Amino acid sequence: MNHPLPAPDLDERSIVQQAMLSAGADLAQDEDTLAILKRFCDTLVTASSHIRLVWMFIGDPESAVLRAQYAAGPALAYAEGLSIGLSEAERAGPARRGLEKHEMVVTHTRDAAVFSPWREQAQAFGLEASLVIPFGKAGETSRGIVSVYADLPDYFEQVGLDSFAAFGYLADAAMAQAALRQKLQRMATVDSLSGLLTRQAMQEILQRFVAQAQRQSSGFCLLLCDIDRFKIINDNYGHQAGDLVIAATASALRQSLRTEDWASRWGGEEFLCLLPGTACDGGKSLAERVRSAVASQPVDLGDGRSVSVTVSIGVACLPAAGVSLQELLARVDSALYDAKAGGRNRVVRASTQAHSLYFMANEIDQAISEDRLRPAYQPIIRLADGALVAEEALARLVQADGQMMEAARFIVQASQLQLAHRIDHAIMRQTMDQCAVRVLSGQAPLTRLVNISADLLRHPELVDDLIGRAKVICSACGDRIGTQKPLVIEITERELLGDLQEAKRLLEPFLEYGIRLALDDFGSGYSSFHYLAELPFSFLKISGDLIAQVNVNPRGRRILRGIQDLARDMEVLTIAEGVEDQATADTLREIGIDWVQGYLYGRPKLLEPGAGLADARTAAAS
Repeated sequence: MNHPLPAPDLDERSIVQQAMLSAGADLAQDEDTLAILKRFCDTLVTASSHIRLVWMFIGDPESAVLRAQYAAGPALAYAEGLSIGLSEAERAGPARRGLEKHEMVVTHTRDAAVFSPWREQAQAFGLEASLVIPFGKAGETSRGIVSVYADLPDYFEQVGLDSFAAFGYLADAAMAQAALRQKLQRMATVDSLSGLLTRQAMQEILQRFVAQAQRQSSGFCLLLCDIDRFKIINDNYGHQAGDLVIAATASALRQSLRTEDWASRWGGEEFLCLLPGTACDGGKSLAERVRSAVASQPVDLGDGRSVSVTVSIGVACLPAAGVSLQELLARVDSALYDAKAGGRNRVVRASTQAHSLYFMANEIDQAISEDRLRPAYQPIIRLADGALVAEEALARLVQADGQMMEAARFIVQASQLQLAHRIDHAIMRQTMDQCAVRVLSGQAPLTRLVNISADLLRHPELVDDLIGRAKVICSACGDRIGTQKPLVIEITERELLGDLQEAKRLLEPFLEYGIRLALDDFGSGYSSFHYLAELPFSFLKISGDLIAQVNVNPRGRRILRGIQDLARDMEVLTIAEGVEDQATADTLREIGIDWVQGYLYGRPKLLEPGAGLADARTAAAS
């Protein structure tokens, strides 16, 4: 910033004060301190012809040599040749004294003994007096000075030191602000516990590398590391021990990686590493080195205690083109899941299955948001008289091209992706709506069975939403729904395996509202009679695999008779699944099975979303 010379009638004191005010205004701005101080040097030498040189230094006061980092003025060559070492004479000079004592120092260069090392050169440039202005807090490792030289021996006494001192105070404040900004920036980019990059900082680096890979047809590798059984360490040893484990794992990670690699604390006990220019084979080898390094170094917890730590690592690579960052992160996360599921303390490379999982997750997300995840209803028939008594809602995914994807293609993957609760919620809501359509249009209520997963039960906010929706629909239908609510939730034995009390607690909201319960796929594997005795099931759905043996395996037929007798004694209705021929239906009727479903009676039929709802709402309002 250049300033014009003041009017000739202004005295030198006013000239300096005006220059100082201008420089001080710059320092008050939220800018880089070094750049502002450079402008200060320029401002002073421009403002007064008596100021022949201004130079500055910022850094460690104990630096072996002090040199001008920036200088301005007619005597610039003097500053360029200046070198202030650590000898006794040089330490006694004004620059070192100003830095060490943190005080302003005025020196007459012609006769001051402390200026003897530089006197001859200073006189050659006509420098008669110097003023050192220190800034930065005393005792800090980074401080600075501005040295001002004039051509009059008593120049600084004439103009006074107040304006210079005020500028020094402002420079102190600017240095403190700069240090704070740097600290905040470090806090935003470096995790304080691990010393690695933060997740946000790593995301920015990843985006840069993905863009570069797309432009240059290059690739890189990602490692996602997770500390095995970290919760057990926290619970048994305390959070302080957990912090020590995180710090030690981060240290082993840094020591195992190359200088060009990037490492971050991705979240909790997870670490994400980026390996530039690395193929998957090389990435897996490096991951094995990391895994081995962590496993070989027990963490010292103090007080003579230590704990062995292992990590599971997923590996995924970005090829030359065609893969997004989101997909790559999904792949490496899936590989880590496989490593932990396979026994932990393992390295697993992302597979093509993980690739398909990612696309399935995306397909499910889009299908739900675009109302393309819909129920298909399969009829359930009462064997005694052939009457339609119920329908089962089966999830179907209508793809963007209009083709229907059956459940076998996405339900298992949805469970792996932890998306089953979203599917259950969407299908149950639509089934409730369709139930209302039937009742409010004047037809007799029809029992509707909907499969749910334990995943849905562990999302209380979704359960609350479903119960609330059921209350609204039942209130609108009034007495027309009869004495029992038409909705039945099906849950498999496999979903219930575990804590019986927990199963009761999770199912309680539905049962309290009067929604009935069916045990699905009974006889397919575990056949837990314990659950049948403890939970209030209204229906027992018998596995299609067992039904298929009824006419070919005498033992299977006897088992079915036993199940039917048990269900009758417990006043539970039986539903046979997968009935495809009349001979099977006849045998099931002889055994006494209550209801049946299968291709013999009808395939699942897809309905358009909201079909008939307008008519139902009109009926409800009348």
